[in-house]
Amino acid sequence: MTLQFEVASLEGVDEAVKGLYAEVDGKFQLNIEGMPKADAEGMRTALEAARREAKDIKGQVSAYSSLGKTPEELQELLANQAKAEADEQLKRGQYDSLTQQLKATHAEELKARDEADKKTQAIVHKHLRDATLSQALIENGAKPALAKLLAAQHADRVQVDLSGDDAVFNIVQADGTPMAGTNKDATANLGDLAAELRKSLPDAFVADFKGGGGRDPNTGRDNPGKTMTRSAFDDLQKSNPAAAQQRMKDGWSLTD
Repeated sequence: MTLQFEVASLEGVDEAVKGLYAEVDGKFQLNIEGMPKADAEGMRTALEAARREAKDIKGQVSAYSSLGKTPEELQELLANQAKAEADEQLKRGQYDSLTQQLKATHAEELKARDEADKKTQAIVHKHLRDATLSQALIENGAKPALAKLLAAQHADRVQVDLSGDDAVFNIVQADGTPMAGTNKDATANLGDLAAELRKSLPDAFVADFKGGGGRDPNTGRDNPGKTMTRSAFDDLQKSNPAAAQQRMKDGWSLTD
């Protein structure tokens, strides 16, 4: 015979076990010797909570059953109702609510598109930078098998600007500041970076390489030579003495 821990009434309880029950808060519980009061209270609280939960679930099921619809069907009905209300607002000329919704949706679409464009631009910059730097390294004597590796290691020193008609490669030093070089404005080009790496990493370059070829390593176009006017040199010496001095060391010639 199974004994219930708690009953509402002793009616129906076998006479042989009625004496095992004691009245607690209007109900009757098994009087078990040695059971801590706190445990009994905890069991009673848990039992009441379970009963309340079962009652709530039963009420929800009854509500759905009375409508003759499943929860999924009710959700679909609510979605259709929302659409019908929106259509009705449009018919009545109540545009404000719909306009705000459309703006929010459009803003989300623009944000997603902008993020996609940034990712695409980053990929284009990376491939263009790596390929161009690898080519400049090879043209300046880098061993072909190592050129790609060198380009990847020093790619952060090349900044790509695609805002104009042609790609512009801005060369920076390891600390991120502009690198001085052989361009007319005293900035560095890819050839200058390759020359620097050749000095610092000679084993990665062909020892007896003789470059030049009359082409600008930054653009690939014919280079008439390292010359600049005396007035331009004077201006450079005033604005950037270190760059002017470097040009003299690199063999630049001054013209009138």
